[in-house]
Amino acid sequence: MSTVMLSARILAASLALLLSSTVAHAGDSEAPGATAPDQDAPALDDATAERVMASLTQPETESHWYGGQLLLADAAGLTALTVLTNLDDHGRGGQAIGTLARGAVGSLALTPAIIHASHGNYAAAFGSVALRVGLPAAGLAIGAGACTDSTDWCLGPPLLGFAAGALTAILVDDLVLARESRTVTTGAPRFQVGIAPRADHGMTVSLGGAF
Repeated sequence: MSTVMLSARILAASLALLLSSTVAHAGDSEAPGATAPDQDAPALDDATAERVMASLTQPETESHWYGGQLLLADAAGLTALTVLTNLDDHGRGGQAIGTLARGAVGSLALTPAIIHASHGNYAAAFGSVALRVGLPAAGLAIGAGACTDSTDWCLGPPLLGFAAGALTAILVDDLVLARESRTVTTGAPRFQVGIAPRADHGMTVSLGGAF
């Protein structure tokens, strides 16, 4: 917790104590003819005071990046796809190599979504699949559109568009979507202030802290 935030909480506690003292002083200086409060009126119980204090305390969260897991999965998938493609080009492995290569492509499209879901980030899981399928397909279509009708065999632009779309999808997915919110739990001192009214027109000020 930063020094500024700690100072702000200490200031809030001081203001609460000052407010409590002011209210008590105002009660003591009432007009002589005023009816005195019932001294036997019960104060709020501890459970109510704890609920009030809990309602004033909000957990702190921070953004956590878990894209390293996606980067490892992508690296493994791309490595497998590269090796299998080279084996297939040299005629080794036959049909099994082609099947494994298609499996590697499926892994690149779906494994990151599974990682997102394991972190409870379901929106990112759907976005990951949409990016990894949509952007390469869009790049492929744009590259194919660059081929002229007079070209008998056009392979370069579609492959370049496909690769650019796939790379963009991986970067956006791994670096942008792979984030989650986590509750901050540190050993830094933390102060909490709770204020609860009492039935005798006073108030209870509760101070708590973790060190």
